[in-house]
Amino acid sequence: MFQRTAPYLLPKPDRQYRQWHHGLFRAVPQIQLAGRAGIWALGELLTTGLVGNAAIAGLIQRVSLLFLRSGPWAGGARAYLGIAVPGFPNLFLMYGPNTNLGAGSFIHMIERQARYIADLVGRLSPGQALEVRADVAERFDEEMRRRLDGTVWTSRGSWYRTASGRVVSNWPGLVSEYDRRTKAADMAAYALT
Repeated sequence: MFQRTAPYLLPKPDRQYRQWHHGLFRAVPQIQLAGRAGIWALGELLTTGLVGNAAIAGLIQRVSLLFLRSGPWAGGARAYLGIAVPGFPNLFLMYGPNTNLGAGSFIHMIERQARYIADLVGRLSPGQALEVRADVAERFDEEMRRRLDGTVWTSRGSWYRTASGRVVSNWPGLVSEYDRRTKAADMAAYALT
């Protein structure tokens, strides 16, 4: 399952549209389409670094690097099942940390992530937030580090290693294991608010 429409193109349930918005969108659907296209274009331009002003692109890069170096991913990216990060409710990653493969199909992994995320989102009611518990994410990260220890990916000089020696990209098991672990969301691993 793939979502072909970027999430920022879809109306968000937490964004309250006024009644006149609905009437305008029904009367002239092109206005809503133009607004969505503008949001999409801005998102694409900013995320791909194709902004016309190099100073803005540089600022975005500096802020991103500062976040990555001092934020929750300092020392290396980590996410529960490569999907959920503590402290970021309702943020679900695809092809996140520890989901790259040494053998097998990454498309298979992404499809499993999409299924898992759909399961999580399907359990939410409007206005609810879902966040992976920090202790669960930490146990998963420890498991990944332990299982990757001694593999070819952790060898000295391996480009898979971060400066601190962590391998944050590769999945240490078989794709069948990842399929089993993401078959259905374990709601005990999450805090629902």
